[in-house]
Amino acid sequence: MAATLEKRFGRKLNVKVELDADLIGGIRVVVGDEVLDTSVKARLEQMKVALTA
Repeated sequence: MAATLEKRFGRKLNVKVELDADLIGGIRVVVGDEVLDTSVKARLEQMKVALTA
């Protein structure tokens, strides 16, 4: 996973893993001020916003 993320962000990363049960499933990556969020929680929030707009 770390190698894929390094390729995606184009630099060497110091990987720190934290488990967050609130994410339900998926992954949330924070690199500097960039966030890559593919968690189920984020997708549900996006659906909620789309349905209430």
